[in-house]
Amino acid sequence: MLNQKDGVFSAVCEVFGQDSFDSKLEYTKDQAHEVCEIVTIGLMDGTISMSTEAKAKYDDHTKMRQYAGGLVANWFRKDLRLNGGEVYEIKSPGSRAGSGDPVLKELRKLKKAVTPAQAEAVQEEIDKRLALIQTKKSADVIINTDLIPEELRHLVNQD
Repeated sequence: MLNQKDGVFSAVCEVFGQDSFDSKLEYTKDQAHEVCEIVTIGLMDGTISMSTEAKAKYDDHTKMRQYAGGLVANWFRKDLRLNGGEVYEIKSPGSRAGSGDPVLKELRKLKKAVTPAQAEAVQEEIDKRLALIQTKKSADVIINTDLIPEELRHLVNQD
């Protein structure tokens, strides 16, 4: 079973008929579509790994094809074997942080609707909310202190 990165690379190699690329891969929409179809089939038949939860969520060909499209686009950008060895840099890091939080969604809308001076106060609230969300996520982590080096154990929250 291939991981998703290698599954995409394998599909690209199959479509292009070569096993390595000297520079950034240039491809047509038809070629990308063909890669997506190969990846979709691989995800569905289990030759490309996917969690059980994700398989349940993308339970038909159409849904899986959409997932595969994003997966392929992601690895075209990030896989050094396909992008000419260029390390991918996120254009707006943290822009998706808290995207599922309804309070943050409304705060971000408010920030767009107010003056620049007011936007600073809204941004402070956004930052507080993001810190709170991160703290809640950290509290859910269970750490086996026996596996942590002794000089770092004092960093583990003990209740």
